Amino acid sequence: MNLLCLWDLDENQKNELKKLVDKKYDLVFVSEKNVKEEHVKDAEIIWGNIPASFLKEATSLKWLQLGTAGVDAYIVPGIFPKNAILTNATGAYGKSVSEHAFSVMLMLMKNLHLYRDDQSKKIWADEGSVTSPKDARILVVGFGDIGKYFARLCKSLGSYIIGVKKHSAKSADDLRIADEIYTIEKLDSLLPSVDVVLSVVPNTKESLDMWNERRFSLMKSSAFFINVGRGSSVNEEDLANALLSKKIRGASIDVTKTEPLPSSSPLWGISNLILTPHCAGSYHLKETVSFIFNIALKNLEYYIKGEKLNNEIDFELGYAKK
Repeated sequence: MNLLCLWDLDENQKNELKKLVDKKYDLVFVSEKNVKEEHVKDAEIIWGNIPASFLKEATSLKWLQLGTAGVDAYIVPGIFPKNAILTNATGAYGKSVSEHAFSVMLMLMKNLHLYRDDQSKKIWADEGSVTSPKDARILVVGFGDIGKYFARLCKSLGSYIIGVKKHSAKSADDLRIADEIYTIEKLDSLLPSVDVVLSVVPNTKESLDMWNERRFSLMKSSAFFINVGRGSSVNEEDLANALLSKKIRGASIDVTKTEPLPSSSPLWGISNLILTPHCAGSYHLKETVSFIFNIALKNLEYYIKGEKLNNEIDFELGYAKK
C-alpha cells in the first residue's frame, strides 16, 4: 500500500518519514497542484488536501491527514469513505494566523490602512486619533491554538485578555494567558466592554451568522472586529452596514462566505475594513509546513502502533474533539 504525500518536504523530512515507515509503505510524492485521481487509488494513507471529489476513487483509504484546520469539504454526508479516519492540522497555524491578526489589529489601531489608501491617491492628510494595545480589553472568541497565540502577543504589550470557549473546562495554559475566561453563553454580556473582538470559531450550525447586526450593535463604536476563523460566522451585509454607519470603528476579515469574494459584495471599497484573501494561514510562512509535518509524523507513529490519532475529526461536531 502507498502513503501519498502532497507536501513539499525537504530531504531531512523525507528521510525522517522513510525511517519511520521502514518499507511498510511505498512513499509517493506529488504536489497538491499535480495530484490526479489515479494517485489516490492505491493510497492507504494520504497526507494533504486532495480534491474532495477524488475520495470516491480512494477505495483503499484508511487515514487522510489534511494540511489545513478546515475540513468542510470532507465532512459533507456521503463523501468520506466509511471506516476511514480524518485528521486535520490544528496546532500548525497558531503562529502564522495569529501574527496576521495581530498585525491588522495594529494597523486598525494606528489608522495605517487609511494612510495606505491616502498614499495610493497621493493625499497628504492627518487621519486623526489612534488607540493602543496597552490596557486594551481584547476578547478572543475561540480560545484554542490560534486564539491563545494571539492573546500572548497582545498580552506582551499590556492588553487585558478575555477568552471565550465552548466548554467550561479551563486548562493551566488558559489560566496563564487569559485574565478572564467564559463560555460562549456569556458572549453578549461581554461585547459592550471590549475594544477588540477576535473571532476564531469553526464552521458549525451554532456559528452560522453569529456575527450579525445585533452583536455589532452591542459593541462599542470605538471597537474593532477581526475574523480569521470561518467566513460563515459573519453576516457580511450586517458587517458592511456596521462599518459604514460607524457602529464599530473598523474591521479586518481574512475569510468570506464565498471565496473569491464576488465583485457584487458590499464589503468591497469600505475604507475602515481590511480585507485579505484567506492568506493568513496557507503555506506563506515557511515554518508552517514543518509544523504540519510534525503533526502528521507523530500521528503516523500512533497509526503504525494502532493508537488513537491526534486531531481526529468528529463528523457530527465538524472539528477535532479534544
